[in-house]
Amino acid sequence: MRPTGAESGAKLPTRRRTATRARRAVELAAVVSAEQTSPAPPPFDVIDSKVRVPAVPEACVSRVGLVNRLRTTTATPIVLIAGPAGYGKTTLLAQWAARDERSAAWVTIDERDNDPLVLVRHIAVALGGARPVPQYLLEALGTPGASVWARVLPRLVATIEADPSPFILILDCADRLHERDALDVVETLSEHVPEGSVLALAARTAPALPIGRMRASGRVLEIEPDALALSRREATLLLRGAGVDHDLQYARLSANMRVMVSQITLRSSPSDQLRM
Repeated sequence: MRPTGAESGAKLPTRRRTATRARRAVELAAVVSAEQTSPAPPPFDVIDSKVRVPAVPEACVSRVGLVNRLRTTTATPIVLIAGPAGYGKTTLLAQWAARDERSAAWVTIDERDNDPLVLVRHIAVALGGARPVPQYLLEALGTPGASVWARVLPRLVATIEADPSPFILILDCADRLHERDALDVVETLSEHVPEGSVLALAARTAPALPIGRMRASGRVLEIEPDALALSRREATLLLRGAGVDHDLQYARLSANMRVMVSQITLRSSPSDQLRM
């Protein structure tokens, strides 16, 4: 039996109210979720340039082969790029971060990061620029005397594991870490890299981490000086872009390339120099 017009009219407002309440509930849930993971300023001081992916210098050669190798690294959770100054480690990492579909978080390590709490703070803020980080984690990091091992690091690991979307976490100048507690933070993170994500370490010399064990278990991709060296084609492109006569003997070119790369990079990026 169909309802009369009066009965139908009486029910419509009820249905509308129910739909409105449901819509408001969804909107409220979205607001709460956004508040929990919104990029609010952290309750501690951070140098922005330390946790920002550097721009790729205009006058640099694209390392297509190495970048493509890194972009396709999905089954190996750790990447170690090691080589002396002038081998273009930072520039390679910046090119990789710019071209990979995965979100990239970057920390340029300095002496202060040997304090494990400072290191975790920088990593959390860097990750917050690439993926949602709950506000309670930042608040915990800002608590005076916060325990890294009992309170802060477990929350950071839980945050990383809670989001399945793959990412790249780059720690440049990782060889500046020498205190055992700071190195233990990196080792702990290396053991909790989600599938498809990568923890990348760039250093002049390999940091004091269990690299041998990582190598034996197939968990690390190592890019060493020989792989970082410019190919003949890349060297020619670099010189041509710098306006240098590129019809040089390749042996002479190879012998002087590291110095030339550093000089050209310095000229092309005087205000935002990348550490090679």
